[in-house]
Amino acid sequence: TIDGRTGEARSSEQPSVPNGDEERVRIAPLDTASDAHAPPLGVFLITESEEVRCPSPLCSGDIEAAWIHRTDSRESIIFQIRSGHARAYETVGEWRLGEDVRIVRQDRDRLSGCRLQEHLLICIQDETRTPRRLITIDLEHGGERVLYDPNPQWSRISLPLVERQHIA
Repeated sequence: TIDGRTGEARSSEQPSVPNGDEERVRIAPLDTASDAHAPPLGVFLITESEEVRCPSPLCSGDIEAAWIHRTDSRESIIFQIRSGHARAYETVGEWRLGEDVRIVRQDRDRLSGCRLQEHLLICIQDETRTPRRLITIDLEHGGERVLYDPNPQWSRISLPLVERQHIA
């Protein structure tokens, strides 16, 4: 993929910190000595005096991106992670230093190209039975809204039922 901010090419497997806070948020392997192909990743906040790892298992694993989210009264880290059996769920979580992680949204729909804009996360959503579309996710309540649907006629097409199978 191409980093829209810098124009640099990067592997789609590399997690990103896309809102200019690279010096404050770090996504890194939990075990730096591991030689695993895809080691579990963690979210780290770099303060003036130390680097603090998010202690919750909810912010460890297959992390795709993280952002610093600032409001008038607080600062938190919003992160995007694939979770569940076979990484079937796309989870957006929020971590405030000294508090538990809050799940903002968890769904089977894939999210890509997310960008933080004030209190919204703007993403491309890819559902099993629907073409990609641009959505916003409200970080306070977790609700989503379609911002742009390039294929509005798709909803009139009758599609077969799609069932996921979990093979252990």
